[in-house]
Amino acid sequence: MTQSPRTTSSKEDRKKLDLVHSDLSGPFPFPSYGNSLYYITLIDDATRVAWVQFMKPKSETTHVVKDFVAEMELQIHKTPAAF
Repeated sequence: MTQSPRTTSSKEDRKKLDLVHSDLSGPFPFPSYGNSLYYITLIDDATRVAWVQFMKPKSETTHVVKDFVAEMELQIHKTPAAF
C-alpha cells in the first residue's frame, strides 16, 4: 500500500497566529461576578497562548473576535490567518 504525500503543514511549520482555535461556552445557570453568562476562549495553535473573554449576551461574540484580531494586528503586526 502506498501513502500519498501530506498536503497540510505539520505543527512545526506553523507560525504565530496561523491557526487560532476558539470555543464559546454558556449560558451558565448563574452569572459571574460581572454578570457574564458566556465566555469565549481563543488559543493560538503554534504557541498555545490562550485568551479568555467573558460576555453578558452571546451576541457579543462577533465584536470580541473583531477586537481580538485588531489587538493582534496592533501588538504583533499580524492578522490571524484562520479560525
